[in-house]
Amino acid sequence: SISVDLGFEGFITQSANFSVLTSVSQNEWKLQESGGGILFRPFGRSSQDTGLTVRGGIFQLTEKGMFANSTSEFKASAPYAGADAKLYLLPFLGGKIDYLQTFETSSDELGGKWQMQRLRYGGFIEFSLLQFEFFAARSDYILRPNSGSAEVKEAVDGYGLAGSLFF
Repeated sequence: SISVDLGFEGFITQSANFSVLTSVSQNEWKLQESGGGILFRPFGRSSQDTGLTVRGGIFQLTEKGMFANSTSEFKASAPYAGADAKLYLLPFLGGKIDYLQTFETSSDELGGKWQMQRLRYGGFIEFSLLQFEFFAARSDYILRPNSGSAEVKEAVDGYGLAGSLFF
């Protein structure tokens, strides 16, 4: 059904472990993502219904050792856009796919322009107003240094658990 709703989101993600795909040798690593934005649901009766949600806002990245072998912590932020779709198979069980991409943004701390895109998919189960999600994710990060050096590409694959409270 067509139903237009607006909402807000906030998120924080802390990676437990990751490995790089390049020849960079890391001494230390850290990857934390956070942000928030506005949600727009053009299809679906509510957050707890089969539907499509479009989103946009500000994404913040805190990293150490991902783009270079460094013990310094770097922070960067960028605007993001994305969408997710949910399909309920039973009243309490379903599947979900989520895509998020940041727009290429300059960062003085990182010394270049960076961007990220993520695809996350999995299933969920609900108990009343609580939703528990299990998922697999792939995040691709690109840094294009101002110095003219070759761009650095990193990929983070992972699995995780998430929780949501609907009100």
